[in-house]
Amino acid sequence: PCGGTLMPDYDGEEKPQAWWYLPPRFFPLNNGYDPYAGADLFAIVRDPYDRILSEYYCPHIGYKGPDKNDPKNLNKIARNNIETKKDNHFIPQYRYIYTGRKRVVKHVLRFENLNEEFKVLMEQYDIPVELTRLNTRSDEARLTRNDFDEDTIALINEVYLRDFELFNYEMMTSSSPLIKMDSVMATNSKEKRRTSLDSETGLQGSTGQNKISAEKSH
Repeated sequence: PCGGTLMPDYDGEEKPQAWWYLPPRFFPLNNGYDPYAGADLFAIVRDPYDRILSEYYCPHIGYKGPDKNDPKNLNKIARNNIETKKDNHFIPQYRYIYTGRKRVVKHVLRFENLNEEFKVLMEQYDIPVELTRLNTRSDEARLTRNDFDEDTIALINEVYLRDFELFNYEMMTSSSPLIKMDSVMATNSKEKRRTSLDSETGLQGSTGQNKISAEKSH
């Protein structure tokens, strides 16, 4: 089995990970396994703010403490999850779409239009598959993206910058000093991150051959 194979994570450190969370650039695995070889890939992307909010309410890895609908808890947990990279659920989505400067996923669907776009894709490949809707979020979940404070918005904007840019999601504004470019140090820091991201990501090409395979992106 491939689950637990020792592989470098997305920042270069090593830890056991389930293979289905790994971006394509980590394949083939040490044992030669590559589930995406020779396949047309599709991935589903989501607005970064909604994605972080969904993870907070996730029944599996989400916040399970008291006062779940307290915005203070939302912002504290969200920032901690992003800053500490709690698990693979917080990997920027573009890392699943691009390997270096090459786009490796042929079809990128938006979660917001998933039913329609998935149906079109299945028709394109003549695959008789339909989605069924299962919403696991509790009816008691009352917080929205509007409950993110300025520091959380700034952090999401910075960490998921490429997701906003490449997948055409609109960024919320923030006056937080986390993203204010009032100093040379802050400017240089952002330019350094931007340069690093540019070196990893491009808009070149697509891949695909005869079959279709799904790549998971939360």
